[in-house]
Amino acid sequence: MGEDPSLIGTGRPLPYTCRLALALSFALLLTLATRQVGSLDVGFHLKAGEHILHGNGWPRTDPFTFTIYDHPYTDTSWGYDVLLALTQRAGGAAGLVILHAALALAVFFIVYRTCRLTPVDPTTLAVLLPAGVLASEMRYEVRPELLSWLFLALVLHILHRRAEGRSSPLPALAVIHLIWANSHGLFILGWGALACFVAGSWLRRKALDRRLATWGLVSVAVTLINPYGWRGVVFPFTLATRLSEQNAFGQSIGEFVSPFGLGLSDQFPFYPRAPIWTFRLLFILAVIALIRLLRRRRYESALVSILFLYLSARMIRNIPLMVVACLPGIISALPAGGMMEAMGVRRKAQRLAVRAAVAAVCIASLMVGLRAQHDAYYIASRRPERCGLGWNRPVLPIGAAEYAVRAGLDGPVLNHLNYGGYLMWARPQPVFIDGRLEVVGEEFYAYYQRVLASEAELEACVAKHGIEWIVFPYATNPKLLGRLSKDPRWRLAYVDVVAAIFVREGPRAAALVDPGLAVPGPAISPPAGLPGLGGAPRRGALARWIDGLLHEQRFPSESFSRGLFHYYRGELDLAQARFQAGIIEANGSYYELYNNLGSVLYQKRRLKEAGDCYRVVLRDDPGNRLAAERLAAISRTGGSH
Repeated sequence: MGEDPSLIGTGRPLPYTCRLALALSFALLLTLATRQVGSLDVGFHLKAGEHILHGNGWPRTDPFTFTIYDHPYTDTSWGYDVLLALTQRAGGAAGLVILHAALALAVFFIVYRTCRLTPVDPTTLAVLLPAGVLASEMRYEVRPELLSWLFLALVLHILHRRAEGRSSPLPALAVIHLIWANSHGLFILGWGALACFVAGSWLRRKALDRRLATWGLVSVAVTLINPYGWRGVVFPFTLATRLSEQNAFGQSIGEFVSPFGLGLSDQFPFYPRAPIWTFRLLFILAVIALIRLLRRRRYESALVSILFLYLSARMIRNIPLMVVACLPGIISALPAGGMMEAMGVRRKAQRLAVRAAVAAVCIASLMVGLRAQHDAYYIASRRPERCGLGWNRPVLPIGAAEYAVRAGLDGPVLNHLNYGGYLMWARPQPVFIDGRLEVVGEEFYAYYQRVLASEAELEACVAKHGIEWIVFPYATNPKLLGRLSKDPRWRLAYVDVVAAIFVREGPRAAALVDPGLAVPGPAISPPAGLPGLGGAPRRGALARWIDGLLHEQRFPSESFSRGLFHYYRGELDLAQARFQAGIIEANGSYYELYNNLGSVLYQKRRLKEAGDCYRVVLRDDPGNRLAAERLAAISRTGGSH
C-alpha cells in the first residue's frame, strides 16, 4: 500500500486554511477558559496553600473544620495549593483565571505537537482538535486537575516520541512524576500510561524495552518523595470507591455522573449539550480508531485508548483525560483523505468536502467563541459559568461570607457542603463540612445529609456542636428553607441570589438581621401586560441566538432566585412580583420564569393566567411534563378562577 497523499509530514507546514482553523480553535480555547472563578473547591485549596505558606507545615489531620478535625488529611495537592495561594496573592481572581487559561492552552499545544509526531491528515487535525477543546470545556475551572492534564500530556508526548523511534528524554518522566505526585493525586494516571506503552512495545516488538521500563520504575519510585511518604503514594487508590455507583458520593455529586447518563431523565432538564455530544462523537471515533490501531499493531496507542475510554465513560470529570490521551490516536488512525479515497470518493468531491469541513470548523469556532464571550453559550444551557476575570458571585457564597464577617457571625456554623471551601478561606473560623470528600468520609457525609433532611437530626446537631447559624443554597434545598422559615427557633438574617443565612433565636438574633431584608421588593402587576402574555411579543429563538453573537446576555438571576426563595417560603405575592420582574428584565427570553410564575398563579387558583404561562413554556419546551400536566388539569376545569 502506498503512502497516503493526504498526509502532511512532521516537518512540513500545514495548509493555510488548516492553520487558520487551528488558530481559531486555540482562540476558542482561550475564550472558554477565561471564565470567572466559580469552582466550589477553590476555597479549600487557597486555605491549604495559605496554611503551608504561613509555616504550619503539611496537614496530617483536618485543621479547617470543627467537626472532623481528627480525620486524616493527606493533601496530595499541596504543591498546587501553594501555587494557587501565591497566584491569588499576586493577582487576585484575575491571576487565578489567567493561570488556568494558560495551563489549558499549554495542554492542547502539547497534544497538537504529539499529533504532529507522525504524518497527519490536516483536515482530521483541523476538525478534531477543536472538537477536543469543546468536549473538555466543562472542566476549564480553577482546579488542580488542569495540572494533571498538563503532566499527562507531557508524559504521553515523551512516550509517543519513544514509540516513533525519535529522541525522547526518558529521565524527564521521573522529574514529571516527582512534581506531579506533589501537585495532584492523579499522578497514578502517569503510571497507567507508562504501563500501556511498556506493554504495547512488548506486544509489537516481542521484546521488552528495558530503558523505558527502567525509567518507568524510576518514575513510580520517585513518587515516594512527598510529605506523606508511602501514604501519599497509595492514597489515590483509596479514592477509587468513588467509581462505584453504590457510593454515597457518586450517587449525589454531579461530576461523578457518566456523560452517557445526562439528558436521559428529569434529573438533568438542562445540560451542556455541545460539549457532551461532542464528547460522545469523539468517543465513537475513538472506538473506531481503536480497531484500526490494533490492526496496524499500534498497541501502545490502543492500550492507552482502552484505559482512558473506560475512565471517561464513568465520569464527566474524566472527559478531558480521554481527549488528551486518545486524540493523537484518533487523528492518526482516521485520516479524512485516506478514508474518502478508500470509499471511492472522487478527488474533486474530496477537495470540496475538505474545504467545507474546515470552513465549518472556522465558523463554529467563531460563533461558539462569540457566544461564550457574551455568556449566551452558558445561559443557553442555564449554566452558572460566566466569561471574565473576577469571582463568580452567583455561584460562590461571597455575599454571605462578607455579611457573616460584617455581622460578627463567628460562632459554629452549619454550612452546606458546597459552601464550606469558600467560607473556610474567606473567614478565619473553621466550618462544619466542605468538599474534601476524602477527608469527610462517607459516614460523616451521610450524617450531614441526615442533618439537612430531618428536623430532629438538625436539633440534635445544634445541641452537639453549639450551632449558632446556618448558611445554604436555598434553590437546591427548598424543604430546609421551608422548615426553617416556619421554625420559631430560627430567624432569617440574610438572603442574596445564591444563599440564605438563618441565625439561632436568642438575645443577639435581632441585631444580626440584615437591614436589607426590610427593603420592599418590586410591586406586583397584572400578568396580562407581560411579554408573551398580552404585552409585547417575546423575541423568537433565532433572534435571541443571533443577539448572543453580538451583545452580552444576562439571565435575571436575582429575580429568578429571589422568586424561588419567596415561593418556597409560601410568600406567593412576593414570588409573583419577582418572577414578573424577571420576565420584564429579560424581555420574556427564558421560559423557566413563565413556568415558575405559572406555578405561583396555579397555587393562587388563578387558573386561566397560569394556563397562559404554561402555554408559553410548552412552546419553548414541548416535553415539559409539569406544564403539560398542569395545562391538562386546567383544561378539565374549564380554566376558571
